[in-house]
Amino acid sequence: MAAEIHIANNLFAFYISGFGLDKITTNVDMLSYSMDIICVIIISILLLYLSSKQDCFKNTDG
Repeated sequence: MAAEIHIANNLFAFYISGFGLDKITTNVDMLSYSMDIICVIIISILLLYLSSKQDCFKNTDG
């Protein structure tokens, strides 16, 4: 499941940059970096919450 999410995220990022909707740059300001970190945290929490609701992790060891 995690691999599929990672692949979908990469494809989405490549398509967005490929269509010119977002620039690929190496210059990152602190606001952009902070917003990216906050978005990653929120999405991670949401995915963990939704996966626990559907018992995605019930067959894993650990």
